[in-house]
Amino acid sequence: MNKIEYLKRVDELNFSKDDYVIISGGNLLIHGLRSTTEDIDLAINDKLFLELNSKGLLTPSNKMPNLYNYEDDVELKLANYPKEDIEFYEGYPTLKLLKELEWKINNKRDKDKKDIENIKRYLKIK
Repeated sequence: MNKIEYLKRVDELNFSKDDYVIISGGNLLIHGLRSTTEDIDLAINDKLFLELNSKGLLTPSNKMPNLYNYEDDVELKLANYPKEDIEFYEGYPTLKLLKELEWKINNKRDKDKKDIENIKRYLKIK
């Protein structure tokens, strides 16, 4: 999905912007560092996790700990990011790109190599 489709889909989730942070491919997409992404990846706080889990709406993912499938195209990561790691970009809560970069570097996934280069270029980091 492109940026317009992505943000429309995020809006359709109807989550409070206090309870989630856009991470991963969507974060790069809305910053203009990608042209498309396949799914919605959001970090959610304890409050939203408890609300969704109590309704039986979350299924644990086998990809990594604290990752849950919410809908076909939505993965939710339980992660309470401190406010200083979050910035609003075009009205949406996003993980600061420097934190996104750190996560991608630390996880050493081949699929993140291009993202790492793009973030470094955007942030003017060598």
